[in-house]
Amino acid sequence: MPTDINGTVDAAAWYAREAKGVRTVVSVSVYPPDSAEPETTPASFKATPVAIEISKKPPVRGARLTFKEGKSSRAIVFFVDAGSWIVRIRSSVPATDKELAPAIEKFVRGQRWDSLQTS
Repeated sequence: MPTDINGTVDAAAWYAREAKGVRTVVSVSVYPPDSAEPETTPASFKATPVAIEISKKPPVRGARLTFKEGKSSRAIVFFVDAGSWIVRIRSSVPATDKELAPAIEKFVRGQRWDSLQTS
């Protein structure tokens, strides 16, 4: 269920998956470009963003950041600028897991990007 953040128009939702005994949580946040919440841009993280194509139809581009998080996990964060809205999708996965990163990228690409108003 989506949740508003601190009474703003910012919204967040969480998705969980358990596979091979490992629970992975992905958070999806949607907010305007002028949001006052933390971690709203790739520059909020100490990692180098990589530009990626999220969707061909509609054409959507974004940035992916991957960085170590704690002793045994890594974070994967996607930022998509849809004009009036920014979408941040953040996950934390075991550092040694080679299957979750592609599954999370598939999750990101599978979102309903055509449903966001881009103006």
